[in-house]
Formats: sequence, C-alpha cells, structure tokens
Amino acid sequence: MRKYLLVLFIVIFVVLFVNGVGAEKYYLRFGHVGTEETAFHATAVRFADLTYEFTNGEVKIEIYPNGELGNEIDLFEQVQSGITDFCIAAPGQVVEFSDKFSFLSFPFMFDDRKHWERVITSDIGEEIKKIILDETSVRIIGYIGGGLRNVVSRRPLNELSDFKNFLMRIHPIPITLEMWQSIGVIPTIVAWSEIYNALQLGVIDGLENECEWILLAKFYEQAPYIIKTANDISTRPIFMSDISYKKLPSDIQKNIEKAADEACTFGREVGINNDLKAEKILVEEYGVKMIDINKESLLEKIQPIQNRYAEKLGLLYLLEEVRKLR
Repeated sequence: MRKYLLVLFIVIFVVLFVNGVGAEKYYLRFGHVGTEETAFHATAVRFADLTYEFTNGEVKIEIYPNGELGNEIDLFEQVQSGITDFCIAAPGQVVEFSDKFSFLSFPFMFDDRKHWERVITSDIGEEIKKIILDETSVRIIGYIGGGLRNVVSRRPLNELSDFKNFLMRIHPIPITLEMWQSIGVIPTIVAWSEIYNALQLGVIDGLENECEWILLAKFYEQAPYIIKTANDISTRPIFMSDISYKKLPSDIQKNIEKAADEACTFGREVGINNDLKAEKILVEEYGVKMIDINKESLLEKIQPIQNRYAEKLGLLYLLEEVRKLR
C-alpha cells in the first residue's frame, strides 16, 4: 500500500510539473501608473495571462500598478536599462529620450477614433516602432489608448477667445505649446500629482485630459467644465526592454509579440469604453458641463504647424500617410 501511494504521489507530481506548476523559467516585470480600474491595468493583466498561456507557463509577468515602480519617466528609464521589462508611458512624458515621440501627440492629427486606430495598426505604426527602437533601444510592442482629450476648466470657455490668458497645464512639447499659445493660452508646467491642488489654489485654470482620468483623479471637483476640443486621441505605447527581449529564445519572443497584439486590441476597446462611460458619469452623476466650441479658426492654423514640426523631425512622409488614411 505504501509503495502504491509513493508511486501515485510521483505520478501526480510529474503530471502537475509537466502541466505548468513550477514550470516558469522567466520572470518579467511590468510597471504602469494607472490604478487597477484603468485600461492600463486591464491590458497588462490580459497581456500577462496570454503570455503565460502562449508560452505554456514558461513566462510569468508580475504587474506593478499605481506607480509602484516610479513615474512614467522612471519606468521608461528602467525599461531602457533592462531593470524593468515592460511599461506604459505617454509619448509626451518621454520625448526627452527621442523627440520623435512627439509625433504621436500632434494635436488634431486624427479625425476620430476610427482614423486613429487605422493609423496605429497600419504600416505607420510599424514604422514608428522601428524609429523608436533605433533611437532608444526600447521596443514598442503595441498601442492602446483611444480616449478623447478635451480641456477641463475651472470656468466656462465658450469661444476660442476665452482662452486668452488661460493658465493651462500642458506637456512641454513644442508643437503643443505653439498651438495653445496661438489662441492666447499661458502654458504652465505642473506635475501630475500636483494638478488637483493647483486647480484648487488657482495656480492653473485647467488642463487637457481624457474623461477616464478626469474622473479617476477627481479633477471635476475643482474644474466642473469640459470644453470639447477633442485636440488629441490618446496613444499609449506598451514598451519592452530590448535588453530583456534579446535574452529570450525566439519562440518566446514570438509568443510575447502575439500576446501583445491580442492584449492591445482588447486594451483599446477597454480604453474607449472607459472613456465613454466616464463621460456619462461625469455629466449625469457629478453635474459636469460639456461645452461645444467652434474650432474652425484653430483648425485652419494647425496643418501648416503640423507640417513644419513633422519636417523638423524628419517625419513629414509619415504625416502625409496619416492624412491618406482619413
């Protein structure tokens, strides 16, 4: 009987081991600044689950949300050096590593979400991946986002002329600064963690962001007006350390890329749905006023500004391809 039990125990152990228990060979880290309720986290979880499935349990990805590993600049530096394996970061936060990141944040480059998704899933998105890898030694393995970026304000703005002397928190990207300054905005640099207090104290009159983050950060408590500028559609690359990538066998690399493709498709759907739900909650539950605004005179100015900056970056050919996909 004891001999039978011993054999049975060995058989169970072998079966469990072969089927993945204890089979992990690679432990990778994924950092992001979102909470567990965001599309960032939902995408990271789906990516980790798919990677584990596609690699038969050989790759285990640990997720660190809420900025546990640092802010987006910290995370990108960690990924670049191989300390952290994956992260999500806004292009505007990491332009210091490559000025070409600013291309992904060109104001009014996308007509709508369908146009945006056509662009990032096309050869244009692949070309950007190659450029960024060459310049930073960091891989873009997919794109999420899809939130419409509008201006959230402490006071109503009904005309473009109302933006004169408006103190606005803006990422210091040259093209973005020039666009807003062209209608009289005074750009103000404020760290993300300080925005709420800056609104409360009147250090800034507002900022531009998407509804999901306006809701999560409770900016609406101090700035109850959203001016529907739709000046950008958020693009959030998922980055992977090239150092980490090159340490992995080719079959693992391919399975990670496959998992990233599927997770990002899912993540874009979540991001868009979260944005739409957040807008509804802001209006219906918190009384936020949505203000339509005539942008015609601003849109007339933006194309030559886009052309000039794209040419400066050596990316005018990409901008022309973006426009062809309208």
